[in-house]
Amino acid sequence: MRVTIRANAVALTAVGREFAEQRLSSALGRAAGHVRSVNVYVADENGPKGGDDTTCRVAVNLDNGPPVFVRHRAAGLRAAVGGAAERVGQAVARALDRVDRGRRLRLLAALKRLTAAVRRNGGGS
Repeated sequence: MRVTIRANAVALTAVGREFAEQRLSSALGRAAGHVRSVNVYVADENGPKGGDDTTCRVAVNLDNGPPVFVRHRAAGLRAAVGGAAERVGQAVARALDRVDRGRRLRLLAALKRLTAAVRRNGGGS
């Protein structure tokens, strides 16, 4: 899993970068084997005005599934990254569940077609 982190108008230290990588790795957990890459973009939306203005956007590219996009806004870098990581973990789990459900449904449909073909042809004996 490749993690790319970019920042705009936010001081992203080595400690902050490590925090983001660890938090995302932890949030993705069991799904990490299905993740091709993670792109993180952290920005200060309001500049020096203050308030909840740090936004963290995360894009996750899966091996077998649609890309997952999440955005979270908070007062600081850690809160924004932590919130986005929590959301992206849930969103990736849902996306992988949908992919698995689709595979199961396609397998069941193929099995039904095969069973019907065998019955039409006299049971294969």
